[in-house]
Amino acid sequence: MMAKKGMAKNPLEIDVAALQAMSDPKVYDKGVALAKRGAVRNMKISGDTVTAVVDGSGSNAYPVQLNVGQHFSAFCACPAAGFQTICKHAIALTLTACGTITPEKPTAEESAETGDPEREMIKAYLSGLAPQARMEMLLDYLYMDEVQWKTLLTKIRLSERHLSLREMKSLITQALPRKSLWNWRQVRDYFIKAEEQLTAVFESLEVMTPDQQWKLVCYAVERLNKVLEQIDDSNGERFGIEALINRKMPVIFGQLDWSDSKKAQWMFERMSSFEFDVFPSIKDDFADVWRSNSHFLQLCREAIALPSSQRDWWVTNQYAKPLIEVATDWQEVMAIKEKIAHRCRDYLDLCREYIDHQQPLKVEFWLAKARKEGGEKEKTRCDKIQVDLLLLQGDKDRAWQLANWMFQQRPNFEGYLELAELKAIHQIEDDDFWERVEQQLIGCYQPPQNGRVRHGSDAIVQFYLARNELEKLCHWADSHQISYDMLSEVADRVLESQPEKALNYTMRTASVIIGQGKKPAYQQALQVLRKFEAKLQQQAPQTLAGFYQQVNTLAKENQRKRTMYQLLKTCYADHL
Repeated sequence: MMAKKGMAKNPLEIDVAALQAMSDPKVYDKGVALAKRGAVRNMKISGDTVTAVVDGSGSNAYPVQLNVGQHFSAFCACPAAGFQTICKHAIALTLTACGTITPEKPTAEESAETGDPEREMIKAYLSGLAPQARMEMLLDYLYMDEVQWKTLLTKIRLSERHLSLREMKSLITQALPRKSLWNWRQVRDYFIKAEEQLTAVFESLEVMTPDQQWKLVCYAVERLNKVLEQIDDSNGERFGIEALINRKMPVIFGQLDWSDSKKAQWMFERMSSFEFDVFPSIKDDFADVWRSNSHFLQLCREAIALPSSQRDWWVTNQYAKPLIEVATDWQEVMAIKEKIAHRCRDYLDLCREYIDHQQPLKVEFWLAKARKEGGEKEKTRCDKIQVDLLLLQGDKDRAWQLANWMFQQRPNFEGYLELAELKAIHQIEDDDFWERVEQQLIGCYQPPQNGRVRHGSDAIVQFYLARNELEKLCHWADSHQISYDMLSEVADRVLESQPEKALNYTMRTASVIIGQGKKPAYQQALQVLRKFEAKLQQQAPQTLAGFYQQVNTLAKENQRKRTMYQLLKTCYADHL
């Protein structure tokens, strides 16, 4: 569900209007309310995947995952997700993740103004209690919240007197008890409680010597790794504790009364060997320390200068990274990369960078090494670099000839784009280019096998879309089976000029997706329909009647697919 062209964009490029169109209005409003209430917790974004825990009714909380790539999909553990297009929890997460809604945190005055009589009633009641009664009530509530109770006890113990190293270790052990946990709720609660207590412990470390602090933070690392042996933390609930350690450990390390040489040796040894699975990154987390440590950088220089027979290439690459970061010019960076290059891919990367710096002799040298050691897989990349080398040397005709020969050997849409860009940038005259490419891409088409469109068969469709040749595009789509992704794009492209064709292409798309026979596919098909319906309302409202008629037909054809039929009945109740 990508952002529409011209719309205000959010960080995840989510089309909120399309989200609303595919949602039941009442469910959407409930999702908005949840987002405003701040029900989304522990949100993590990794590429096109968003995960979080969303608080629902009562004490229920549900893990939710969004995939926001080319095709939007949502997965939630709540019962409603089984029959709704998208549940209120997934809507809340989507709106929070894309920044459309920021959780509201009203002040006490705002709560009173907007009519929160219960808050005011409780406030008045507490004000009328004797201090001792209020104290007892507070203690009772704290006792019911194990996290707050234990955290407060830890803070009290730390404030009463300076604890010994052994006592502080005991607090870390209490914060991270060894348990066997596999349920995600239990794991979440475990690490919430542990993070609260460890934060209190770490805040009090300043009263100890740097050496004592170092022993404690190292023990925390050891203890965390030990408890993770019996805890399934697939959701990354420990990340808060990990971040706490990663921030604290380098600061304490920098304060240790060690010589620069000793610190350098310690960091150097941990650049490539791992005592623990979870441990701060020397390169990233300890950067402020090693950047000013000449001994560490010298150890790295010596490591990459070893004879090739004595090197582990992965380890060597780790030692090269800090040197590249502190390099003062591109020649120094390239000298480091030349030392650690040991395979065809490395040689080709050097070629590419030397092309960027317009060093043809260097390109020739490393390209020759790449051709000598590379296999068939690297041949194409070698040829591409040869094209760029010829251009760098001013031989435009030979470069164009080689580029066309490469495309002829393996025609595909991406190759066409590269060739077209080369032609435009270097203003190459070639009158037969477009017709020649068109015929070569037509030759890529292969009839579907077992109902599946073969890879590369849509190259000619992509070509017509790129050149906006709508007549040829429709003729091809009418007479050939193309992938549903491309068919949906064709529908979007011809909607304004030929809405009836666009409607037929969309229904073909939905039918193919439904044919996959799985719940995610049903949701995807419904998403296609709702998105197209929203576009019809804006661009071709006269076609809506035909759309609802075809949805009715689609529902009848899929009555045996109960989940799909229920989704259509729910979303199009007024038209079925």
